[in-house]
Amino acid sequence: MSKRAAMLARRSPALAAYAALCAAAASLVGACRGADLGECDMPAARELVYSDNGMVATKGQALAQDSCGNGSFCHSSGATGSARYGVPHGLDFDMLPSPRGIYELMDYAEAAWDAVESGEMPPRGVASRVLGDGHWSVAIDGDREAPSLAPLASEQGKAAFRNWLACDAPVVAQTRLPPWAQPPRDPFDGGATPTWPVIYDEVLAPKCALAGCHNERSASGGLTMRDACQTHDALLASGTCGQRYVREGDAASSFLMSKLEAATPSCGGPMPPASHGGQLPQTYRDAVREWIDMGAMAEGCP
Repeated sequence: MSKRAAMLARRSPALAAYAALCAAAASLVGACRGADLGECDMPAARELVYSDNGMVATKGQALAQDSCGNGSFCHSSGATGSARYGVPHGLDFDMLPSPRGIYELMDYAEAAWDAVESGEMPPRGVASRVLGDGHWSVAIDGDREAPSLAPLASEQGKAAFRNWLACDAPVVAQTRLPPWAQPPRDPFDGGATPTWPVIYDEVLAPKCALAGCHNERSASGGLTMRDACQTHDALLASGTCGQRYVREGDAASSFLMSKLEAATPSCGGPMPPASHGGQLPQTYRDAVREWIDMGAMAEGCP
C-alpha cells in the first residue's frame, strides 16, 4: 500500500475505497483523471472576497463552497440521499462557515481541476440548479459597484480555482469577519461629545497626517501634525496663509473649517484634496466644528 493510500485509509475507509476505484479505472472514468495544476501565484490565491452576509473567504474557497456543495448538495456533509447526486460519502468539501474537508479536496486536487476544466463539474442538469449564487465582492463593505467574484463556469473563475488548488488551497479559517476587519465605523455616530484625543486619533491623524499631506516631510501649508499635542499647538497658530487655523470658541472664523468645508477656501484648495478622498464625512466635520465651538481644548496636553 502506498503512503498516500495508507493515509487515506486511516482518514476515511470510504475515501480509500474511492481512491482504489479511481486507480483501477483511471483510463475509463473521467472524474478520476489527473491534470497538471500549473504554477502557483500565492498572492492571488490569498486574495479575499466578502459576502453580503458578513463572510470572508479566499476566492477559491468561495468558489468551492458555492459550486461543490453550498452546504446542502453533492460534496457537502449536509447532503444525504439523492441530494448527493452520486458523490461518495466522505468526499465532502464544506468551506463555510469554517473549512472542513480541505485535506480531502487536496487529495483529489488534480482530479477536481480536471473535472472543472473539462466541464464535467459542476454537473449539468438538475444538480446545476442548486449551485450557490451568493454575491462575493472584492470590497469589504459589499459595495455593489465593486468587482464581484466570477462564477466557476467562467474562464476567470476557472483560473482563480486552478491557481487556488495549485497553491495548496489557502483558506480563511474563521470565515466570519473579525472585529478588526469590519467596515470602518463612524466614531461620531450617536452624538458622542468630540474630545481632542478623538478628533486627533480619528480625524486629523489618519486623514491629514498619515495621508501624506501634513507629516514632517511634507508639511503642506507649513502645518505638521506629528502628534496630538504638537498638532494642537500648530492649529492655534497661523500657517503660510497668515490665518489662524483654529480660533477657540469660534468655528465660523476658523481657517480649519474653511479648508474642510469650502469648495474654494480663502487660501489654497480644500482639504483633504480629491486625490486623497475628498471632503470628510459630515459627521466628522460637525465634530471638528463642535470641538472648536466648545473652546478647542486639548485634554492630555500641557
